[in-house]
Amino acid sequence: MRERWQKFLEQGDKYGDQWQRPGEQWSREPGDEWQQYVDYYLMGSGAFGGAAILDSEGTTLAASPGFQVSPKQAYVVGELLDGGAPGARDGSVTLGEHTYADLGVDGRTLYGSRGAGQRGRVLGRDAFVGFLAARSATALVIGAHVEGQPRDDAARVLDKFVDRLVKKGL
Repeated sequence: MRERWQKFLEQGDKYGDQWQRPGEQWSREPGDEWQQYVDYYLMGSGAFGGAAILDSEGTTLAASPGFQVSPKQAYVVGELLDGGAPGARDGSVTLGEHTYADLGVDGRTLYGSRGAGQRGRVLGRDAFVGFLAARSATALVIGAHVEGQPRDDAARVLDKFVDRLVKKGL
């Protein structure tokens, strides 16, 4: 897996601001670019098991299959990123069906993990064991990783992706 995300990082540098896969044409439909960002830059990196991009009001712009974040959950994550935590009364946050504790902030990235007793399988696949979230001016990006996907790898991919959004004014 390390080779996959390393290739992603190198490819991103090589192609700069080209938001398309080399040799392939992306859809021209309005709004499709957000889904392509999730599919290619986040999920395609191999660093995440699920990911979503939401706007500043918590509306989902794009998400990977099976990874849903409600507007209320997005609001709580946004508040945690801003330093306040009115929705995380017990020091935890819920994303989709999973509750994460052990919350922390590293630079502009919020992270959380599930306790060992909460791990298990969901819909025949490994449950998410941790999440990362960061925001740009207009978007909140949330990614969840499963066991075996190191958080540090996922954090590098998320930070690089959000850097690109910021550079593009998004």
